[in-house]
Amino acid sequence: MGTKYGIISDIHKANLEGFEEAISIFRKEEVNAVVLNGDFTVNSYSLDLEFMLSLLGESGLETYVLPGSHEKVIKLESLIEKLEEEYSNLVYPVTNPKIEKKDHDLIFLPGSDYRPSETANSGFYLEKEYESGLYQVEGDLIRIINMNDIKKHVKHPERTIVFSHIPRKFYGENGVDMAFFGEVKETFSIHGKTIEKGSVIPGFLAYELQKHFPIEIRYENRGNEDLEKVLDETGISKNITGHFHESAGRAHDKSYNPIPENKFVKELYWNASCLDRGIIGILTVNGEEVSYKNINLKLGNL
Repeated sequence: MGTKYGIISDIHKANLEGFEEAISIFRKEEVNAVVLNGDFTVNSYSLDLEFMLSLLGESGLETYVLPGSHEKVIKLESLIEKLEEEYSNLVYPVTNPKIEKKDHDLIFLPGSDYRPSETANSGFYLEKEYESGLYQVEGDLIRIINMNDIKKHVKHPERTIVFSHIPRKFYGENGVDMAFFGEVKETFSIHGKTIEKGSVIPGFLAYELQKHFPIEIRYENRGNEDLEKVLDETGISKNITGHFHESAGRAHDKSYNPIPENKFVKELYWNASCLDRGIIGILTVNGEEVSYKNINLKLGNL
């Protein structure tokens, strides 16, 4: 049977019905745990974070809460501290990112190399220069996660699965890191804010701003090169991600060969979810081998 993980990420403008449907499906599929893999709190469109986490707490499903690009350190960690007292099944694997299971190991890599303005000085920074920990910036707190920390936790790379919001860098159009984005060609100001030349803007926003400002729309691999090196150095070949909405549901091996659903393999790079597009996923682990299943709520695959 194996161990099953239900994966939800990139909630953004998704409604409560979709979130509840995802939990219902995971229960029907008898998943062993849920991974909330980043971008579950985003500006005024977001579902209420406390309500969402409470739903997962009440589900009884072990739930790993992993921040991404949009989560704020103080808001999330204070809420986790509060809810952990009520729901023992909520797990926050940020300061203790490795969890050993009977026949496989999980490593959680929180944070992102991209943060929008609302989390620029209050979010989770995934990088390689500074030691992991809390830092004060302009009166707020950021949490830095050094991706090289992965090297400390790997004992059995062949049975290790890394969950991260962002993927490693790939170099082909089939990669899980393919995304639309806008590159600012000339500095401009909007709503009293200066957008510098060379800045990168997410695709959905870039399309709107392009109507009025000098922005070039591009579609290419946007994964992280440093994470690519870390995974290669450690020999880890299973990385479950989100972040790039356009590639949600895409899965391949290191050579970009597509991997079909429900096939057990020893090498898997999978962009597992974008609830904003109605996509969630289930990962099944059987020792060194894993398989995946995409579930599209908008197509009624219930």
